[in-house]
Amino acid sequence: MHNVTKILVVFATIMSVFLSALVISYSVNADRIQADYTNALAAKASAEASAATQAVALTTHVAEIAKLREQARGEDTEKANKIRALESQIATMMGSLRALQDSSDKNSALAVQLASTNETQTSLISGLRKDADDSRTSQVTTAKQNAELEKAIADLRRTYEAAENEKKLVREQLAEAKAQIDALRQGGGSLSSGSASEPFNYTGPTISGKVEELTTETGTGATLAKISVGTNHNVRENMKMAIRRDNEFVANVVIVKTDLQWAIGRIDLLGRPVTVQVGDVVQSDLR
Repeated sequence: MHNVTKILVVFATIMSVFLSALVISYSVNADRIQADYTNALAAKASAEASAATQAVALTTHVAEIAKLREQARGEDTEKANKIRALESQIATMMGSLRALQDSSDKNSALAVQLASTNETQTSLISGLRKDADDSRTSQVTTAKQNAELEKAIADLRRTYEAAENEKKLVREQLAEAKAQIDALRQGGGSLSSGSASEPFNYTGPTISGKVEELTTETGTGATLAKISVGTNHNVRENMKMAIRRDNEFVANVVIVKTDLQWAIGRIDLLGRPVTVQVGDVVQSDLR
C-alpha cells in the first residue's frame, strides 16, 4: 500500500474516533437537558399546588374569624338587652320601694323586700360584671385572632409573591430548555456561526468558572472550550471572558453557545505562543 494511502487511512480512522466522541457528547447533553426540563415542570406544578393549598387555608381561616365576629356581636347585643331589662326592673323596684316607704304600716315588709331586692340586684350586677368581663376577654381574644390572621395573610401574600417569582423563573428556564432541546433534535447550528456583532464585555458581578473540555472545531480548526458556567450564571452568547492560570492571563474566550449550567466558547490566543489547559480559570472580568 502506498505511504500516502496509509496516512489517509490513519487520518480517516482518527476523524472517525473524534466524530464518535462528538456524537456521544451531544447524546449526553440532550439527555441532561431533557431531565432539566422534566425537573422544571415538576417544580412548577409543586409551586402552583402549594399556592392553591395556602389560598384554601386562608379562605377557611377568614370564614372562621368572620363567624366568631358575628357570634361576638350577637352576644354583645343579647347582654345589652339584658342590661336594659334589668335597669327597667331596677327602676320599677325603686318605684315600689318609694311607695312602700310612704306606708308606715308596711315598713317591716318593705325592709324584708328591700333586702331581698338588694340581694337580687347584687347577684344580677355580679352576673352582669362577669358577663362584661367575659365579653371583654372575648373581644381581646378576637382582636388577637384578627392580628394573627392579618399576620398570616401577610405571610401568605409574601409566599404567594415568592411562588409567582419562582414560577416566572421556571417558565424562563423551561423556555430556554425547550429551545435547546428543539435545537438538538433538529441537529443544532454550527458553533462557529457566532454572532455578527462585536463580542461584549460583561459589566455585572464577576462570573467565575473553569475549562472542562477542549476540542477543535471541524472546518475552521479553531479551538473550542467547554466551561462550567452557563445561562444560570448570566453567561450569554457573544460574551467575551478571560482565561487565567495562576492569576496570569492566558487567552480570551468568546461564548458561541450556552446552556443552563455550561457554555462553549471559541478561544482567542491573541497571536501569542500559549496554550489553554483543562482546569484553567474562566472569568467575566477582563482586567
